Amino acid sequence: MVRGPRKHLKRLNAPKSWMLDKLGGTFAPRPRCGPHKLTESLPLCLIVRRKLSFAQNTKEVEYIIKNRAIVVDGKVRTDKNYPAGFMDVVSIPKIHEHYRILYNVSKKFCLQKITQEEAKFKLCKVVAKRMENKGILTIHTNDGRTIKYADPEIKIGDTVKFDLEKQEMTEVYKFAVGQTGFAFRGKNIGCSGIIREFNNHAGGIFMVALEDLNGRNFLTRADNIMVIGSNGESLITLTKERGIKTSAFMQSNFIYGELKSQEENENDLSSEESDEE
Repeated sequence: MVRGPRKHLKRLNAPKSWMLDKLGGTFAPRPRCGPHKLTESLPLCLIVRRKLSFAQNTKEVEYIIKNRAIVVDGKVRTDKNYPAGFMDVVSIPKIHEHYRILYNVSKKFCLQKITQEEAKFKLCKVVAKRMENKGILTIHTNDGRTIKYADPEIKIGDTVKFDLEKQEMTEVYKFAVGQTGFAFRGKNIGCSGIIREFNNHAGGIFMVALEDLNGRNFLTRADNIMVIGSNGESLITLTKERGIKTSAFMQSNFIYGELKSQEENENDLSSEESDEE
């Protein structure tokens, strides 16, 4: 009979988004219980050691974190296994650097460098809405926040802009057609695009159709999408791929150039022969 919480995590069972090599050891750091799920979070020790390359071993990681050098969402974190997740802002005040945790199109965690002004806020998706005692309207977000005295017009699925300094909600972005969405779950994780339409499938599954900047259309669940802007613009700095997923064929064309047909090759050869004559 299992008693108490699990404190170990085998390296082979760690989420693929951590990008851990399977021959690097038997175990992996297990995130603490916190605002994000285990499969959707990244321990602070991996951020310091692997993503930022500030340390080479666990002793150096503990020295950096215990000296209160890492700030997550405006709060100093001294636990090396603290679970940082999607949209969290990681700051290092001593060197004046700020990063936002995002997903790339390869479904892996990445730290996107941002400015000091952008590090003052984060985007949160509303996942629950309820009426508490004494008629107080409360909303709950995907990062574990509870916001009281919310606007009654806010609905589940909307995105709120949260000020990390004042610890209050400043703006609301509706989950509607024409907004810019970002997939943080599912097969299209890391992709972004403009919301084109909503579809109700059998079994009560609510689907969203999006179109990226390359004209690629993809379909995913509404629970997997967070609104990050409107009219094709984004409130946050995206990765270098800009949320556009390309095929292997498109990548090869970008590196080696587009493939030519047989007629084009024959025309090129004939033109070269005429030039030689």
